[in-house]
Amino acid sequence: MAADILNSVRAVDCHAHLSSSEFEVDRGRVIEECASKGVLVVDSALSKQELKTSLEMTKTSSWVKTTAGWEARNLDREGALEVIKLIESNQEVIKAVGEVGLDRYWVRDRNLWSKQEDIFRMFIDLADRLKKPLVVHSRSAGRACIEILNSSGFNSVLMHAYDGSVGDALMAAKKGFLFSIPPSVVRSEQKQKLVRRLELKSLMLESDSPVLGPEKGVRNVPTNVFVSANTIAQIKRVPQDDVLRTTRETSLAFFGIMGGKS
Repeated sequence: MAADILNSVRAVDCHAHLSSSEFEVDRGRVIEECASKGVLVVDSALSKQELKTSLEMTKTSSWVKTTAGWEARNLDREGALEVIKLIESNQEVIKAVGEVGLDRYWVRDRNLWSKQEDIFRMFIDLADRLKKPLVVHSRSAGRACIEILNSSGFNSVLMHAYDGSVGDALMAAKKGFLFSIPPSVVRSEQKQKLVRRLELKSLMLESDSPVLGPEKGVRNVPTNVFVSANTIAQIKRVPQDDVLRTTRETSLAFFGIMGGKS
């Protein structure tokens, strides 16, 4: 990444879905707004088509980076293998594997959980093989995801929009796991408690656009990471600039986005 752009980054949105169809009509305008406000966006592609869109964004804007994974609710193993091949062939520009993981909010049939876990382990192995960090989805499955990761010995992990117990999060943080906080923290007691208990060095900012915005049901955008930063600052009673600086440095290091790197 060019040093002049890097010096202009005020905040990093470590997890957004600009490649999703919800941004089809105004994706370029949203990216321009991010650039004007100094928000570097790490896009999370969850399908072959989204990955194609995400990679195109990185070619046209230095303000977007790509991660690639698989929708946790999608149990199509063959489809997941196709995306794995695409990640392997584009590994030089993909900053992390994910999001991937478990979802026991939408997938409640226990007979299907083993299929989810199998796909999750495939992507953990991929991240380990490619020496990439892993972005994890763990809705209603925080402890299960952490246990699988612990059994694999893989610790370069970002738990995005984690909704599990704070106790499990604290244990994972001791192993180096990171946790990203979406703007919905303004209305989520669980996420406020997570911010209160975890050290600032264990946190990142995410939007999870187009969802998890400050207002439920309203399309979220990456620049709302400033809402996350402000709320974290209030909870921890530190200046917002400290939150922005620490989370920015943590994010850039985690994804390997440093001066001179694309």
